[in-house]
Amino acid sequence: MTADSPSALVLALTGAVLVLATAISGSSTVTAAQPAPNCPPSNAKFAPSTVEEAIRAAYRLIPAAYHAETPGNEWAKHPDIIGALELGHKQPELPGVATWRRLGARQCSRRVVLASWVIAVDFPGMKVAGLAPSVVFLIKTKSGWRLWYHYR
Repeated sequence: MTADSPSALVLALTGAVLVLATAISGSSTVTAAQPAPNCPPSNAKFAPSTVEEAIRAAYRLIPAAYHAETPGNEWAKHPDIIGALELGHKQPELPGVATWRRLGARQCSRRVVLASWVIAVDFPGMKVAGLAPSVVFLIKTKSGWRLWYHYR
């Protein structure tokens, strides 16, 4: 398994999940929030996707989500993907998946969350050091990839 393999990315994200999970765990009860502005409609048609597709989409969509064209945000043009994790019900259930589902459910419907990927991202060019990676939520719809939420 190489550092660039999908398995390595999932393992790396599992570690990132454990770091971030303590920061966002709070209550185990999830209530639906107002949908995030970028949240696709619950009745949208979602397309199957692979980890490779999700990572390619993340590299393409992250700079705009973090306003890379704004002066001072040039660091967002060069994200490092640390890991990717599909949030659908797959076996085996990886540690931390429930935490990301809860966080996502605060922004979008459960149906959207279960068709999404969570991507852990580092920004090595950022001038302020962070304790944990950022995460973005992506989904592949019939009309293409959409980054619907970012945390940190």
